[in-house]
Amino acid sequence: MIRSILVALDGSGPARAAGRNAAVAARWFGARLRAVFVDDSAERARMAALPITPGTPVGGVPPSILVSLEDLEKDMARRRDEVAEFLRRLCEEIGVEGVALETVRGRPADCIVRLGHQVDLLVMGRSGFSAGPDEDTLGSVCEAVLHHANKPVLVSTASESQGAKRPERSETSSQGAK
Repeated sequence: MIRSILVALDGSGPARAAGRNAAVAARWFGARLRAVFVDDSAERARMAALPITPGTPVGGVPPSILVSLEDLEKDMARRRDEVAEFLRRLCEEIGVEGVALETVRGRPADCIVRLGHQVDLLVMGRSGFSAGPDEDTLGSVCEAVLHHANKPVLVSTASESQGAKRPERSETSSQGAK
């Protein structure tokens, strides 16, 4: 029985689709929905301090953008605010109450797996912002969570714009065969 659901949100299209799927599942099962945003700005700053070849992306962000921990934290706070607003509108639309966005700091996969011990189902997008151009490949965070979680993981493969919404019945399918 599913009584609690954790959804990992980072603002990417697949994460937004995961948010929608988690909210619908929470409503369907009457489950408590818990949402988490992982602030990995300190990890990114640490990675940016490593010697790298100019132009090489670090965590999906070109090194020229990784200026300081302060800048990373400001960007992370902006993304968190956008995710919180998305979550507020989504829960209002779906009719799920009592959901707040929890922010934790650390490596995303580690944080999601740790928080996943406290729920019955994990929901996440197949990739986040640092994913490469291949949309069929799982992102590193999703892959790590799948390998280490001790609970079921629902992976949303579509982005929000690709139709994570309930399909509508067509005119012909509702009429049946003649």
